[in-house]
Amino acid sequence: MPLADKFASILCKHLTNILLAGNWSRSGRIASGRQAVDVRGKLAGRPVYIEVELRRDEPLTNVVKLWRAIEKEGHTSGVVLVHAFSGHYPSANTHRLRGRVAI
Repeated sequence: MPLADKFASILCKHLTNILLAGNWSRSGRIASGRQAVDVRGKLAGRPVYIEVELRRDEPLTNVVKLWRAIEKEGHTSGVVLVHAFSGHYPSANTHRLRGRVAI
């Protein structure tokens, strides 16, 4: 199993144990599109998508593709999209800093 898939499986297991409300699964497709997300679930009835970057050169492209797929399906209202970075990206890393969004 590739490292990213293994990590997503472990993350799902931990989320299920910590956040008892909600089902978490890995590598889910966004609605009927081709774009996949690392982990998906629901919290308080809201869809949650988690994209994990372990060592990608251009990590922001993943999240942009995901958001476009979510937008295309017309369900942006109430969606939580989390872009998580591994320790490979130091806290002052440009990719990580550009990925911060305040809502």
